[in-house]
Amino acid sequence: MHQTEKAVWLMCVQAWRIAESFVIIVILLGVLLVTFVRVCRRPRRGTIAEIVLVDGTIGLYLGWVTVAAAANLAAWLAAVGMDAWVQAPGVPGVLTLIVAGLIALFTAWRGGRWAPAVATAWGLVWIAVGRWSEDPAAPGVAATAVVLAVVVLGVTAWRFRARTTRTAEKAGIHGDGLRGARRGTVDQ
Repeated sequence: MHQTEKAVWLMCVQAWRIAESFVIIVILLGVLLVTFVRVCRRPRRGTIAEIVLVDGTIGLYLGWVTVAAAANLAAWLAAVGMDAWVQAPGVPGVLTLIVAGLIALFTAWRGGRWAPAVATAWGLVWIAVGRWSEDPAAPGVAATAVVLAVVVLGVTAWRFRARTTRTAEKAGIHGDGLRGARRGTVDQ
């Protein structure tokens, strides 16, 4: 289903059907979020296959789609041309980036997995570079994107550490690598 949605989304974007492409990418984002939550609910095996197939494929795709949905929504809102935003052209971009940031923070909090965080941060930095260096320049959008990228990576690092520490404690491994030994004691 992902490939069909992606193909339809690409056709809509190329035909400049912004509203339709936004609806399609939101559906795709919803499917990826549900898949991600289901994956995070089950115990992690830590195999190479799981890391590549689950974290790599779903995570990277989720991060990319999160940023693409925000960019798509900003383009749609700009195309609609709301009169209030003519005076503040960066407002649609900032608002949609905040929504994307909230989605990315949800995935960071839920899973503490690096793939969606890195993909989202990369996309946010890409937007920041574009809004600082290209026309139309939007410094507010660029700054928001950078702040969100840093926050998403920070929360992911925090949750990753909490998840891996909890997993190690369940396995009986202490920070010093000893399994089942009490800290501060020497066996005689």
